[in-house]
Amino acid sequence: MTSNEEQGDAGGATRQTLAPTGQLGFRGRAATAEERAQVFDAFFFEGERRKPYLQQFLVLMLLSAAIAAFGLVNNSAAVVIGAMLVAPLMTPILAIAASIVQGWRQRVVDSIVIVGIGALAAITVGVVVSFISPSLRTDLPLPSELLARTNPNLIDLCIALAAGAAGGFVAVRTEASGALPGVGIAVALVPPLAVVGMTAGLGLWDQSLGAILLFVTIVAVVLEFWLPAA
Repeated sequence: MTSNEEQGDAGGATRQTLAPTGQLGFRGRAATAEERAQVFDAFFFEGERRKPYLQQFLVLMLLSAAIAAFGLVNNSAAVVIGAMLVAPLMTPILAIAASIVQGWRQRVVDSIVIVGIGALAAITVGVVVSFISPSLRTDLPLPSELLARTNPNLIDLCIALAAGAAGGFVAVRTEASGALPGVGIAVALVPPLAVVGMTAGLGLWDQSLGAILLFVTIVAVVLEFWLPAA
């Protein structure tokens, strides 16, 4: 994607639009200006769109983290999958990749801040759930769904590699957009963040660090594949 500066209305402000250049995978042809603008608008929310987007993002992060945390407490894989579908982290992560490719420094910073806010929100929800869930504070073993996200291994790396490749392929191909929910489930970013908060709330710092490592690994691998796609 490339951008041109156009003069705005009487206020003299400027706004950015996309030049209709490059291949975005729109059914094997060059994308039109309108199609490129649609892709741009799906990743970046600026001006009047910023505040509503951030409000929606934070609400969805809190809800998805709560769903994930309670699903982990109940050891329910189905509920955890539902949390992955609600989570909105995919958009700002892809925005980071697009911004890096285009050299948009401010948008890189903005997108990283949004991801950071979302991560902190999910961790906070995990801490709260750890305090209000008596079953976590007994001598019983922790749920297996929770423990599975505290010890990343080679299989988790392979899953992240496959999910990142799928995300990079689908992100710029509108005809394959139906696969995005599956990519969101496979990437599974919110459950590890909820586990970070839950284990931290229980004082299990080794497990908390393991969950952080899993989250960072997934994000790094996904970005690796999405950078060339963006």
